[in-house]
Amino acid sequence: MDRRIRLWMMICFCQLMISAAVTDSNDLAVLNTLKSRWQNLPPDWKGLDPCGSNWEGIKCTNSRVTTLELSFNKGIKAVLPPSIQNLKSLTTLVLVGCSFMGPIPDSLGSLNQLVFL
Repeated sequence: MDRRIRLWMMICFCQLMISAAVTDSNDLAVLNTLKSRWQNLPPDWKGLDPCGSNWEGIKCTNSRVTTLELSFNKGIKAVLPPSIQNLKSLTTLVLVGCSFMGPIPDSLGSLNQLVFL
């Protein structure tokens, strides 16, 4: 096979892999807000792509965050922000045993896909 064809195929494959791992930009904005405001996050909340980097407690389907499961992360000191409503594909939110403070935001009611809280 011609070198140029192989190179072109390799570039296409790499672009496909990169685009498959990218978290939806709206979901990424919410998670980055949480990451910047919360203290004592899970240690593996590193990297730029929560879905592609396998952040603890984050599960994704088709680049959308579907699960935020932070049970027993007692070290998290935070308020659950109203912007949580922007995780439009969230089906599961588990915060058992966490040290959250403040009111539960009304915006949780707008998460139409949420089936487990």
